[in-house]
Amino acid sequence: MKTYQQFSEDIEQRRKQLRQRSLDQMASFREKSRASVESQRERASDAQDRANASLEASRERAAEVSQRRAAARAARQEAQQRAVEREQLKSEIRKELKSEK
Repeated sequence: MKTYQQFSEDIEQRRKQLRQRSLDQMASFREKSRASVESQRERASDAQDRANASLEASRERAAEVSQRRAAARAARQEAQQRAVEREQLKSEIRKELKSEK
């Protein structure tokens, strides 16, 4: 049979084990929480990087489209200007031919 002192020692030993287990569980929980938060931050950072890259690519495409439109507009204006100049030359030649007759 156990004596009162042995019984008290057993209880005290169990209390120490329980405290240690509780401390271990809290430390484990904190570590998991810390890892979870860090993982979440990393995912958010990666998502932000992807969004920034996508935005930059979109801006580059928009700038390219704008440049192509401007180049096409300039080409049309140049072609129209050449057509006007040709018509003016034709008109001058016709006047000269009429005046020679």
